[in-house]
Amino acid sequence: LAAPFVAWVLFAAILSCFHSSTRSPHPMERLDRNLIPRLASYCASNIDSYSPVCVYTWDVEGRSLVPNNHYMYRWAMYSFPIAAVIAMSIPFARLANDNYMFGRNGAEKVTAALLFTSLFLFSFCITFYCFKVTDIQRQVLGQLRVLSSLAFVGGASVLRPTTLRNVKFNFDEETDLRSYDSGFTGWCMTRTFLIYCSVCSNHRARAAVMTMLTIFVCAISIAGIVDVMVSQRFNNCEYQSAHALGLAVCVVFSAMTLRLHYLSVSTVKEQNRHLYLIDLACGLAKTLRHKHAADFEACRDMVRRYDTVPELFFTPMGAWMMFAFFLVCCGG
Repeated sequence: LAAPFVAWVLFAAILSCFHSSTRSPHPMERLDRNLIPRLASYCASNIDSYSPVCVYTWDVEGRSLVPNNHYMYRWAMYSFPIAAVIAMSIPFARLANDNYMFGRNGAEKVTAALLFTSLFLFSFCITFYCFKVTDIQRQVLGQLRVLSSLAFVGGASVLRPTTLRNVKFNFDEETDLRSYDSGFTGWCMTRTFLIYCSVCSNHRARAAVMTMLTIFVCAISIAGIVDVMVSQRFNNCEYQSAHALGLAVCVVFSAMTLRLHYLSVSTVKEQNRHLYLIDLACGLAKTLRHKHAADFEACRDMVRRYDTVPELFFTPMGAWMMFAFFLVCCGG
């Protein structure tokens, strides 16, 4: 009976993490109310449209949000069987122990039905939000990768080949600081908009949800490890409904959290590639003696100091964190 309470607490924690971290307007949004809509429309047509995942984007005028309802139906379709598996783990555990799946008398059947319904609903909602946060992180990663492919030097893409020949940011040309569609200036302004001003820029909310999921899965895994150790010590190893529920929850949410960790680590690596591109632009500006070389270096210092990356426990996400979490999940 404690399972619905734990599920309710986890769902409330995920909702509070996702909605409590509000995004304040970026200073660039306050400076120019005319530039931001044009930049949003430019990113929607040249970045979002070529990203493999596009959960949210901007309209043609760049003033309103346009959600993609396909992803909402997809999250619901995937969440339904997962929630059913988690909710049916307890009846199947009873059946494996030669008991009735939903009790014998009327009171037991009503209790089992209410338990199944509550577990199904809360598991469905938690899984739905997990898929939502994961796909938003996929969109951020896809946008950064598209932007990386648009950095050109000498007529060729620096990091990876691209088919977007109509959109180029040539780092070796002299550009105007007010231009947002050419040169290093345009590339940097587009990157700043995608990271800080776009509809998927609430990095703190995703970091809080990922931290909450990690804590929950680690707690379930550690509780399973401790239970097995105590049972082996006292030679009293009995598998109950709680073990079946814990196994189902641990397997499902461990896989989902590991996927989110992998996407976060990939996002950090892509942002490091952007730092390499910025260093390359600064080196080219010095070599070609551009008049804005000092501004390029100031941009590089700002990105290194204030850039927001995916975090876990208020620490930049690293591969070692994902490996440690994987070991805990395997032990559980």
